[in-house]
Amino acid sequence: MSESDFYDGLRLRKKTIIQTGQKVNFVDIGSSFLPAFEKITSVLVVPFTKDGLIVCALLDRGIDRIDLPGGHVEVNEFTCEETAKREVMEEVGVTLEELKLVKVIQSD
Repeated sequence: MSESDFYDGLRLRKKTIIQTGQKVNFVDIGSSFLPAFEKITSVLVVPFTKDGLIVCALLDRGIDRIDLPGGHVEVNEFTCEETAKREVMEEVGVTLEELKLVKVIQSD
């Protein structure tokens, strides 16, 4: 396990390190550039039904809230697609079919 990984009681995940009080910048780098998978720590998915409706999750993370499915990459995953499919299945119980990369967001 490296220092960029953490165990959440269930599984080993890649960690996004943010220091308390540190400002974080998010930069939209589009979809034409995909960083090396080792640099990716999490994914966010906007799943659509065949009728064009967005599938959301009602998540209980201290307070109930509607959210899009997504989460941290697990250390045994090797592609964004693997992470996306697992997160969507866990959070909304849907099997993803075709995936399309829309945006890559970089944080410092």
